[in-house]
Amino acid sequence: MKKRKTVLEKAPPAFLRRACKRRASQFNSLLAWGDGHSPSYRIALNMGVQKEIAYELGWEVKEIIPADYWTFEICKEGGRPFRSLTSWKQDDHATYRAAFDNGWHKEIAAELGWKVQEQRCGGYWNYDTIKAEAAKFSGLYSWAKGEPNSYRQALKKKNQKQIAKELGWGFQDQKPNGYWVEKTCKREASKHSPTTWKKAHTASYRKAAENGWKDKIILELWGAPAKAPKAEEIIVRVETQPKTKIRRRKAP
Repeated sequence: MKKRKTVLEKAPPAFLRRACKRRASQFNSLLAWGDGHSPSYRIALNMGVQKEIAYELGWEVKEIIPADYWTFEICKEGGRPFRSLTSWKQDDHATYRAAFDNGWHKEIAAELGWKVQEQRCGGYWNYDTIKAEAAKFSGLYSWAKGEPNSYRQALKKKNQKQIAKELGWGFQDQKPNGYWVEKTCKREASKHSPTTWKKAHTASYRKAAENGWKDKIILELWGAPAKAPKAEEIIVRVETQPKTKIRRRKAP
């Protein structure tokens, strides 16, 4: 029994080539095309037209280089135009792959002044190791930017608040946009006093001040704040205060 031909096998080669080129035009290199849409890439590869399509689309087509071609200096020169291992890997995969296969990529990154984060094994992270990394920073934001691996582990284990508290950082829950309205600001302010509200929860205090709710909230929660009289007012009150006459009664 003969095997039936698929629709693609029945299609004329010219039609297949146009279809492959149309799909390839959505990408910017042979590598991206192969990763992004492997069916059309395999068809072009089987037809032997993948390089022709690449040239027509203006892509740079690199010839196959023998394995003994790569040296440390060649790989380093390949990485020099970039600023990180990630950008090097994305934009010049050939030199990055050679450096990675030979174990040179971290050394090259160090010589080029790139920051390389050390990969930790799955069982490395616990409360003490996470806190030790966090202690190198001054707050949650700088920690998340400077050491995202340990910060993500803290989020996963839900102990970032406890670590922030032990390190003496001010921690406030991040609220979604639009959360702070007059009602929510008042509810947060009610947990504090008029003198401690600003320091205890700057987000709600600042939002209330920006929208003109601050004085209203203070008045409703604690009454109008008593203003201390000025020195001139005290002197005037003393000078203008009427003297009280003392009447003495005779003893019966």
